[in-house]
Amino acid sequence: MARRKRSDAPPRGAGRHSKPGTEAAAADTIAAVRDLAWAGQQEKAIAAAGAALESPGLSGEARLELLDLRAESLHAVGAVGAELDDARRMRALAGRLGSARARALAACRLSVALLTTGDTARSASVARGALAAARKAGDTALEA
Repeated sequence: MARRKRSDAPPRGAGRHSKPGTEAAAADTIAAVRDLAWAGQQEKAIAAAGAALESPGLSGEARLELLDLRAESLHAVGAVGAELDDARRMRALAGRLGSARARALAACRLSVALLTTGDTARSASVARGALAAARKAGDTALEA
């Protein structure tokens, strides 16, 4: 399956809870945080995601993406407690959003965070739930 170019993908922050005009700004912020993390600048990514999460009018979907990116960077720097906190925030937010994709993304992140703490049995259980939600959402990237 061919990967989509970034320009072909819909804005990840676009969502039903956004005010008009904020979707593009959220998508730009998410892309900037992702670029910082991919460049190995985790501390900057954590700070940028944290600042963005304070923004009023941020959609639930954008908030979920930012929490995921921040948790991933927290994982990279070894801040296990903070990573687990963000994973739990993601799970609560995904429950409110109600989409299978949101539940899958949150469960994937929680599974990784639990694995990092050494709770392998619970991590595996959460991972099975993540897989089921990803399949329900039809999101093959989350299935992987």
